[in-house]
Amino acid sequence: MVIVDLSILCLLGTVGWILFKRARIPSPALLGSLLVIGIIRGIGLDIPASPSWFSKLTQILLGFYMGSTLTRDSVEDMRGFLVPTILVPVWYLSFNFLAGWLTSSLTALNYSTAFLAVSAGGITEMVIVAMEIGADVLSVALLQTLRVIVFMTLYPLALNKLMKNGWVSEMEIATTDEEKHIRSSLPRIGLAFLLSVVGGMLLVRWRVPAGGMLGALLTMGVLNLLVGLDIRVNWPPLLSIVLVGVGITIGDSITPATARAIFSPELFPTIVLVLSLSTISALTLTYLVKKLTGWDWVTCALACAPVGFSSMPVLAMEYNRDPLYVSTLQFSRLFTLKAVIPLLAMWLF
Repeated sequence: MVIVDLSILCLLGTVGWILFKRARIPSPALLGSLLVIGIIRGIGLDIPASPSWFSKLTQILLGFYMGSTLTRDSVEDMRGFLVPTILVPVWYLSFNFLAGWLTSSLTALNYSTAFLAVSAGGITEMVIVAMEIGADVLSVALLQTLRVIVFMTLYPLALNKLMKNGWVSEMEIATTDEEKHIRSSLPRIGLAFLLSVVGGMLLVRWRVPAGGMLGALLTMGVLNLLVGLDIRVNWPPLLSIVLVGVGITIGDSITPATARAIFSPELFPTIVLVLSLSTISALTLTYLVKKLTGWDWVTCALACAPVGFSSMPVLAMEYNRDPLYVSTLQFSRLFTLKAVIPLLAMWLF
């Protein structure tokens, strides 16, 4: 039954990918699968949810793919990461207090609810904390879900528009003749993938945030940098498959209640305010990281996005940017907020 359910979701996601690709919409695999499944769920049609292990498998594939880009040169380029790695979580923690206060002052939400609703620390974690401290769980879940959906939809569209108009430059990351390399290295790639699965599942078991992706990424780093296997997997179809998987897992969070709430006269002003504050914060942080690091605008934007530890590095690869820059800053944000926000909420409220 699980196989049948997953086959239905993959079929729907693939249909969305094909439709968006033919319509020349940017990031068709991600947006197509997300919006097709999201619309079906939003109008109340009964389709199965993806199994719990599917998200973990998607993360492991992503970490495996990203880890194959690790080289000694790329690691040396990451030496200047300390300042932006500290800045990003500190910025979002500060934003939590300010945006929470503004939202509670300008809307009907109390401060504890607003504080959790504006946090970029993860839907599940913030909802659990909301239940523990007696905040408005429905509002927290709704605003967190909408933040993910809106930013995951708008970022590819906005970045594609900027690059198309020449406002940000195209930048190719180093690649090799991957078709020849893959054909001559299939046994090593198979071994590396199996070891990546083991590494990913270990961190999942230890409950590390996004452990599947991080474990696979670290495993590939060890294999490439220390063992010297020199695995390279730059195969666009695999990247598209991973994007479809990410879109499916995000689509799981959409319900008819989510769709109705978007147009609710009571909640609509709150939604606009929270998303506007999040957008201003992300754009300001992107500018600061750009000035500190000198990275290109697309890399900075993806690294500073208030959503998508799994999806933003994938978009980086799709736009020919180095995913390690993006994943490092995204992980610093997610790990810090997941660790600190629940403690702050329990203490403050």
